[in-house]
Amino acid sequence: MERSDTRSTKKDCRQPCQASYDEIIPNSSTLKANLCKANLIGANLRGMDLSGANLYAANLWDANLSNANLSGADLRYVKFGQAILKDLDLSEANLSHAYLNGVNLSGVNLQDANLTETELDSADLTSADLSRAKLIRARIRRANLTAARLTHADLTHAYRTYATLNHADLTNANLSEAHLLGANLFETMLDEANLSSASLTGANLSKSNLWHANIFDASLRKANLSDANLSDTNLVNASLEDATLLQNRPGWSRPDGSSS
Repeated sequence: MERSDTRSTKKDCRQPCQASYDEIIPNSSTLKANLCKANLIGANLRGMDLSGANLYAANLWDANLSNANLSGADLRYVKFGQAILKDLDLSEANLSHAYLNGVNLSGVNLQDANLTETELDSADLTSADLSRAKLIRARIRRANLTAARLTHADLTHAYRTYATLNHADLTNANLSEAHLLGANLFETMLDEANLSSASLTGANLSKSNLWHANIFDASLRKANLSDANLSDTNLVNASLEDATLLQNRPGWSRPDGSSS
């Protein structure tokens, strides 16, 4: 997928851009150069230290970034299509508007990363650490976030239709006005999460923990809430039309260990 940005990039690329892989010393273990708009298609950057680097709008399609350090890097508008990202460190990186559709990010460190309006459709984020990450208006449709850690993450207005979040930890996460149509949240931790005005129509929340969650004005039409913990949950003005609320197992325990 090709992207175009009609805005001036002067403030993002203060030095000449569009470097090629052959110009950046492939054998170096560290890389601090300005790689704004660099063409890195198929580049082998395995194990490199790119922390804090400027890769604004670079093309990393099919590149090998396994075990690389991109913490704190500027990765806005970067194309990661088919890139190898195994054991990559993206903590505190700015990935806003980046293209990560269908990419394997399983187990990747994305703590405190900025993924605002990032494209993650069909991406594999199994067991990824997205603690405190910003995913505002991010597109995560049909993505796999099984067992992912999203504590205190901001997913306001995120598009997560038909996404898989089984066993994920969304404790204290902000999902206000998020689009979770048909999402799978089986046994998901949503303690004290903010789901106000979220769209959860047809979502599977069975056996999920929603203790003290805010679901004010949310749509739960046709949602499956069987065996979910809804103790101390704010459901004011929530739509529960045709939702399943069966309880077939003993009460949940709160985080402090007391019974619900």
